[in-house]
Amino acid sequence: MKAPRTIIYELIIMALAAAILIAFLLEFQNLIIHHGTGNFMTRWYMAGALIIACFCQIFTLNIPGQGILRASFPVFYAISFIYGPSVTVLVVLISFLFSIVIEYRNKRDIVSELFDAAVWIITFAVTGLTFLLMYKEGGFFGAGEWEITALNLFAIFISALFGIVVNDEVMTLKKVFKERTSIYNIFYINNSRAKIYVLILAPTGILIAFLATREPLGLLFLAMPMIIMYRSLRSFTELLSEAKATLEILADTVDKRADFNKDHSRRVETYAKNIARQMRLPEEEVERIASAARIHDIGKVIITDFILKKPEKLSAEEYNEIKKHPEVGFNVAGRLHIYRKEAEIIRCHHERYDGAGYPLGLNGGRIPLGARILAVAEAYDSITVDKAYRKALEPAEAAEEIKKGRENRYDPQVVDAFLKTIKNMYSL
Repeated sequence: MKAPRTIIYELIIMALAAAILIAFLLEFQNLIIHHGTGNFMTRWYMAGALIIACFCQIFTLNIPGQGILRASFPVFYAISFIYGPSVTVLVVLISFLFSIVIEYRNKRDIVSELFDAAVWIITFAVTGLTFLLMYKEGGFFGAGEWEITALNLFAIFISALFGIVVNDEVMTLKKVFKERTSIYNIFYINNSRAKIYVLILAPTGILIAFLATREPLGLLFLAMPMIIMYRSLRSFTELLSEAKATLEILADTVDKRADFNKDHSRRVETYAKNIARQMRLPEEEVERIASAARIHDIGKVIITDFILKKPEKLSAEEYNEIKKHPEVGFNVAGRLHIYRKEAEIIRCHHERYDGAGYPLGLNGGRIPLGARILAVAEAYDSITVDKAYRKALEPAEAAEEIKKGRENRYDPQVVDAFLKTIKNMYSL
C-alpha cells in the first residue's frame, strides 16, 4: 500500500499537469484561430501524428535498472520540435489514455498510469517551451521547413536535456517519498535513463521531425529498421528480465528453507540500499549494491537442510561448508552479464574490515564498498530476527551491537551511515 505522502505527491503532480494541459489547450485553440491550418501544419497531419504516437505507445521495453521505455517517446520529441508544446501535451495525454484502454488487463493501477502521463506532459511542456524560446526560425505553427543549423541543433539538445532533467527529478522525488529516504537524496539520485533519452531517443526524434517536414515518405523507409531494432531490443531485455527474475526466485527459495530466514534477502536489500543512499553514492551504484543484496545468499543452494536448519552451534566442519557459499554465489552470478559487477560484492560480503573474514581474507579498502555495506546490512538483519538459539534484538540494541564492530568487523564510514539510517527509520 502506498504511503500517504506518496499519494499526495502523485495528486500534486497530476494537478500540475492538468493545469499545464488546460493552459496549452487554450493556446492551441488560439493558434488554430490565428494561424489556420496552412502549410505543413494541417489537421490531417496532426491527426496522422496522433495516430502514429498512439500506435507506438503500446510498444514498450522494460529495461532492468532503467525502467520502461516506450517507442512513442521519439515521436513525442518529433511532435514537440515540429508543433510545439501545445500540440505535444495533448498527444501525450491521448496516447497514454489509449494505452491504458488497450492494455487495461495488463496494467498496474490506473493512478500510477495517470501519474506517468502527468510526468510526461510536464516533461514535453518543458521541452517544447525551451525549444520555442531558443529556436531562431520563427516558431512552430505555420513555420514550414526548419533548418538544421548548429544553433538549432544546440536548441534541440538543450531543450531535450532540460526536459529529461525535470522528468528525472520528478520521478526521483517520488522514489524518495516511496522508499522513505531523506529528501536531500534528490540531489544525489541520478537515473541513467537520462543518457538514453538525450543520446538516443531525442536524436531519433530529430530525424523523424526532419523527414516529416522535408520528405514525409522517408518515414516509411525509417519504419522497418526501427521495427527490427525494437524487436531485437525487446528480445534482449526480456532475456535480462527473465534471468534476473530466475535468480531472485532461487534466492527466495534458499531463504525459505529455514523458517527464521524467510525474506532475509529482501530485508537486507532494503537496508543496503538505504545505507548506500545515506553515503551519497550514485544511484547506479546504489542499484548495483541492492541487486547484489537481493541474491547475496544464493550460494547457500549447495548447503544441506541439516546445516541450514540446525538449531545448535555448528561444528567446525559444518561451518567450513557454510563458508563456501560466497564463492558459489560469485560463480553463479558471474556467469550472467547482468550480474557481472554484482558478483564481486556477493563474493566478499563475509570479509571483515580487519582482514579476519572469508573467503579471501581481504581487509580495509581492498574489500569492495558494496560488500562492506552488505556486511553491515546482513549482520543487522541477522540479529534482529528470532533464531532457534537466541531471541531477536530490538533495533536500538542491534544498532549498538553493530557499533561495537566498528573498525574491526565493519568499515567505520559504513557503520556511521548505517546508524543514521536506522535512526531515521525507527526514530531512535
